[in-house]
Amino acid sequence: MIKAVWNNDKKDFERIPVTPLIILEEHPEGDKKIVSIKKIKPNPLNAELYPDFEITKSAKDLAYGIDHTGTQDQCMKKRMLDGLIVNHEPIKICPITGIIFSGHTRYYAALMIGAKYVYVVYADEIYSEDIPETIMTKILQHYNYYKRSEFSFKQQVFKTKNEIRLIEKEHNLTPGVFILVGNSHYFNKFYKERMTFLQNVFLNKKEKNLRYIKNIIKIIQSGECDRIVKEIDEGKLALSNAVKELNQSKKKPYIVNPNRFNFLKHFDKNNLSIISKMKNYFFQARFNYFNNNVVKTDDLGEINIITNKVVGNENPKKTSVLSDIMMSTLAIVYRELGFDTVTAGTATNSADIQFLDLTKIARQKNCDYPAEEIEVKAAVSKDDNATFYGGPDMKKHIKDYLIGVYNKDHTEVCMFITTINGPLVVKSGTKNNTTMDLKTILKYHKKCMRFIYGSIDNKNELVFEKI
Repeated sequence: MIKAVWNNDKKDFERIPVTPLIILEEHPEGDKKIVSIKKIKPNPLNAELYPDFEITKSAKDLAYGIDHTGTQDQCMKKRMLDGLIVNHEPIKICPITGIIFSGHTRYYAALMIGAKYVYVVYADEIYSEDIPETIMTKILQHYNYYKRSEFSFKQQVFKTKNEIRLIEKEHNLTPGVFILVGNSHYFNKFYKERMTFLQNVFLNKKEKNLRYIKNIIKIIQSGECDRIVKEIDEGKLALSNAVKELNQSKKKPYIVNPNRFNFLKHFDKNNLSIISKMKNYFFQARFNYFNNNVVKTDDLGEINIITNKVVGNENPKKTSVLSDIMMSTLAIVYRELGFDTVTAGTATNSADIQFLDLTKIARQKNCDYPAEEIEVKAAVSKDDNATFYGGPDMKKHIKDYLIGVYNKDHTEVCMFITTINGPLVVKSGTKNNTTMDLKTILKYHKKCMRFIYGSIDNKNELVFEKI
C-alpha cells in the first residue's frame, strides 16, 4: 500500500510503498475490518488538542449513553451486549505503529466497557516521532474536522474550547482571559483566522460573518455553559434564544444621572457662538459634499454624481451623509468651546458625539452613569412630520439629540438640539429598531428645543431655513 511517510531531510511527507505491521481482521459481518484494542494506542500529541478530562467526559457519554445507564440504543455498552462491534465510525490508525490519528474518544469509550475489538481503518500517514509538533497537530485536526456534518452542539463547544486553548498556548496568552465583546482588534489579531475555519467546519459552508462561532464563545464564557449545551442538544433550547438569554442577563438597568450636564442651559448661554459656528461649518461641509463630486464625461459633459436627478445619489444616502456632517460639525463646535469631544468615528459602538471629560466627571460619582453624549438624527419631512430610526436602547434613555429635518431636495432644514425622554416618545419600529417621530417629540418636548436652523410655528408646523 502507498502511504505518506515523513522525510526528515526534506521536512515533508513523501508517498512510498509500506507493509502494514498492524494486521486487520475480517469482521464476521464481512463489511468491516477489526483489530484487538491492545494493538492500538493514543497519539502522544492528542492531549494537546483535547485534554484528558474532556475526552473522559465525552467517552463516558459514548460508552454508556447520555443517561449513563448503558441501555440506550447505539451506546457502546448496548452494542456490545447485542454482539456488535462497539464503534459505528472507524478509528483511524497508523498501519505500522497502531498510533491513533482519529477516534481517541471512541478508543477510550471502548476501553471503559471492556471491548476487545474495535472497527478501524488505516490513516493516510505513517506515524513518526520526527514529525514536527505543529505538523502533527494539523494532521490530527484534519482528521477530526470535516469528518461529519452532524456535529452535536456539545462537540462544537468541545472543539471550540480546545481551539481557543491552542491559540492561547501558541501566542503565549493568559488562559481564560479571551474577551470577545468590545475587543475586535484582539479577536482579529489572534483568533479570527482559526475561528473562521472552525465555523466553516461546523456549518459546512462559508458565512459572511462569524456570528455563529462568536455565539458559541459567548456560551463558553458564561457560567451556564453545561446547562445550555445540554438543553440545545436535547432540543429544549434554540441557540438564538440561549444567546438572547445571556445578553439579557448581562444587561444592566439603565440609570439616569440626575446631575448630568445640561446642554440646553449651556446652549442658552452660548447660543450665538454655537449657532454661528455651526452654520458656518455645516454650510462649508454640505457645499463641498454637494458640489465637489463632479465627473467630466466624454459625451454628457460635467455631471454631479451627488445631485444629478438621473444618475445621482438616492435620497436616503444624502440624508445619511448630512447626518454625519451634522455630527462632525457640532463636535468641532464643542471642541472649540473647550470640551473634550469625539465622534462615533473614534468612539466605536458609542453615541454619535461623546464628551469624554464630562463622562469622566460623572462616573467618578457613579461608575454606572451613562456617557455624556449627543445623538444625531436626520430625516426628510413628509406631511409636516419626520420619522427617526434608532436602536433598541432608544426607548430606555433620557438623552440629548441634534435633530435635522430636511426638505425633499435637502436645500433647507429645520435643525435643533433637544432633550428627549425615550420612554415617552419612542415606539417599536422595524426588527431590532425603534422609531420616534417629530410630532410626538413636539408633544412632549417643544419647550426643550433649541434651534440652529429654522423653527416651529404656533401651529406646530416646520419653518425651514435655507442652508
